[in-house]
Order: sequence, then C-alpha cells, then structure tokens
Amino acid sequence: GFINKHGFKKSKTVLPKSIFYDKKLNAFFYQGIEGENLLHYIKKPDSELEKYIRGAARWIAQLHEIPTDKAKNFNPENSRIKTVVPGPDYFLDKIKREFPLFFESIKKYFNRLVKKEEENISKLHSLALIHGDFHPENVIINKDTKEISVIDFTDICLADYARDIGAFIQQLRFMARGKRSTDEIKSLQKKFLQAYLSERKIKLTDNLEKRITLYRAWTALRSSIYFLTKEPSEEPQARVELGQLEEHIKRI
Repeated sequence: GFINKHGFKKSKTVLPKSIFYDKKLNAFFYQGIEGENLLHYIKKPDSELEKYIRGAARWIAQLHEIPTDKAKNFNPENSRIKTVVPGPDYFLDKIKREFPLFFESIKKYFNRLVKKEEENISKLHSLALIHGDFHPENVIINKDTKEISVIDFTDICLADYARDIGAFIQQLRFMARGKRSTDEIKSLQKKFLQAYLSERKIKLTDNLEKRITLYRAWTALRSSIYFLTKEPSEEPQARVELGQLEEHIKRI
C-alpha cells in the first residue's frame, strides 16, 4: 500500500500489485509476475545480462528514493543486524553445540558487525525503505516486455539503504561463481553499483563504500550461519563465506 501510493518513476520498473494481507498467516499476497529470475540469466550465456543487472540497480534505487518521513517501520526487528531473526541466541547456541571450532570467530564477527552498524546508523540523517532480501533470485525479468520487477517483500523495513546494495553484490558473487569468470563477476558487480549511483545521482564516498562492505560482510556471515545450522554437509561452503567475511572486515 505505502509503496504503491508513491509508485515508481520509470515505466520498465514494476512493483507487484498487492492483493490482500492474511492476518492468520501473517503474510501479504501479491499478483504474480511473468518472467524468469535474474539467476536464470546468470546461469546461461545471455547478451543482455548487463542490461538486466543495471535494471535491477535502477529498481532498488527507486525503492530507496521513496520518502520515509511518514512511513511506519512495521518490521523493526529486521531493521538491525542485532535484532534480525533468527538471532544470535538461536544460531550461536547451535553452532557451539554442533560446530564448536567456528563458535568464537562467528560470535566475534557478529558482535563487531553489530557495533559497526550501530555506529553508522547513529550518524545517518534518515533511514530508507529497503527490500531486506535483495538478490538475483528475487529479481524478475520479462524478456518480452523488458520489464523488471522484484518479489518477496517479507523482510522489507526501514534501514540503511547500503544493506540492499551490499547484499546484492555479495549474493551476485556467490550465485555466479562457477557459472561466470571471476573477472566477469567483478565487472557485473561494478556495473550494478555504477547504475545504482547514477540512478540516484549520488557519489561513492568512502563512508558509503565502507557501509556497503559492512553489509557484504553481514551477507557472507549469514550465509555461513545458514550452511552450518541448516545444511551441515555444506561446511566447506561455510568456510568459503567466512573467508569472504574476513576480507570484508579488513576494509570496514
């Protein structure tokens, strides 16, 4: 409702129309969107992939441009790393029991990211409306109409807009690895960021770059936690994500 009232500026970026909200299920239902998700095009050769990447950047940039002075934060828990569900009481306990070798490092990294995010947010003039789970599988491309849309608004909230950017760039690396070369992945990440900045007419300051890196680190940490707590057989993948996390931590 709130987003629909404000609308999007560009004709080729589409917002799914909400149908109703079910209190019993605590879920919103939206009109279906035709097309394939962005991951589909990442997996196969497609000459228009760069165009789709830039379109995804423009879509999220327009969401972040929506005025939030009258917006209600109906999802406050998801607005911060320290309160996001499932929280540390759940995942740290499980990791301590099942993967004790990872416990101290994950606890240390989690606390460091929480502290840094709180410092960052205390200095922001305002919070933006963010998607909260922005990655290639949630971006839908309609090749016939050339329209771009996004699905799954479960985690939408008021937060630092750098979170959507960092999450997408990090997930793009993860999802494209083994399907695209390292150089191509870096190029796509760069084009996404450039398109985003251009759409919003803002510059990549040192502060913004560090905030984006913070959320790249957070996304890597969440991925490693997921692998350890939900898919224990993917422990090697958790190690890869923790390696990424360590690289990002050095830059924030």
